[in-house]
Amino acid sequence: MEAFRIGNFIIAADTLEEARLFYTEETGETAPTQVESISVYTEILREGEKVLIRDVINNVMDERNAWLRMGIPCDLHYPFLITKL
Repeated sequence: MEAFRIGNFIIAADTLEEARLFYTEETGETAPTQVESISVYTEILREGEKVLIRDVINNVMDERNAWLRMGIPCDLHYPFLITKL
């Protein structure tokens, strides 16, 4: 997964189009034309501490894999919000 900054949101998605669609579904607004691809090695502030975007993505993927192992259906590569700036 990659990280994209759309407006005030950093979204993890496999493609830019998936990130745009997720933004539209979550906010009800059309995604702006200016979308920035962000390195997964960028540090962000989350829950009071600095973490790498890569670590956030890995944690979510680990959780989703655990759900799949328990037999709970989920879309492993569904986009998600990393943080709101």
